Amino acid sequence: EKVPFLAEFLEKQGWRAGCRTLKGGGVGIYFKNSNVIEEILSLTAANRALFEFINAKIERTIRNEENRGANCDAFNIKRIVGAAAKSCEAIELLERTGRLAELPAELRETAVLRMENPEISLVRLAHLHNPPITKSGLNHRLQKLIAAAEMSEES
Repeated sequence: EKVPFLAEFLEKQGWRAGCRTLKGGGVGIYFKNSNVIEEILSLTAANRALFEFINAKIERTIRNEENRGANCDAFNIKRIVGAAAKSCEAIELLERTGRLAELPAELRETAVLRMENPEISLVRLAHLHNPPITKSGLNHRLQKLIAAAEMSEES
């Protein structure tokens, strides 16, 4: 058959090609490395095809990077919303059980600010404190509120 012969010929030239049986009954040739295709197109002076191939690779790379970025943003938003909801639920439980009033002033301040601003980031929420605190400090306070709520549920 012609295609396996072509694959053999290309391999002798230093380009490793594979053959695959197609659905329609024919045989196709493929390369695992797209740089081989670029090299072949370049050596055969198929400049127009080479430029179209390179443009398609660039478009695919850009599209993949945009998708990765969008997926990352969506995951971060979901994570932030989940964390904010968890801390708000903990604060509500502490309020219902009367335990919030028993906590130190800095934890009460954090609780009030979180309930007033459930949608903002930790960095922005940390800056609302008087005096402003670090994101790490805020996270530590929120974890203390969650732990206090979990202790409230147990008792």
